[in-house]
Parts: sequence; structure tokens; C-alpha cells
Amino acid sequence: MAQSVHKVMQPKDYLIYRLSGRFVTDLWSARCFANAHTGVPNKDLLAFWGFDESVVPPIFKVADVCAYLDNEQA
Repeated sequence: MAQSVHKVMQPKDYLIYRLSGRFVTDLWSARCFANAHTGVPNKDLLAFWGFDESVVPPIFKVADVCAYLDNEQA
């Protein structure tokens, strides 16, 4: 199963992806697979689940600008 996973994300993250073309998440949403304070993915936990770090999208603080609308989506 782990081989078929491209990115781990919440529904709101998927909406950002569809609107901007960028895979991103925030610290709160990433807390189950990354350090909630630093955003560094937990390699041991991901390995336990059979994933590598590539399934974790870039992690931003909630107030950071993480993406802009794709011109075709605007």
C-alpha cells in the first residue's frame, strides 16, 4: 500500500493543491507525522508505516503564504 501513496494531506490541503498546483500542509495538520513545533518529518514513524519523507508535503506555519492561485484556476 505504501508504494501507492503520493502525498499525505488533509482535505483542505487537497483544495490548495487543486487551486494552486502545490502540495502543502500546516504544522497542526502535520503533527501526526512531523514535529508540531519545527515541521521536521518524523523519519522513524514514517518508516514504521512504510513511507519515506517524500509523502510529506512542505509544511508551513498557519499564517504563512504557502501558495498562489494558478492563473487557469483564478
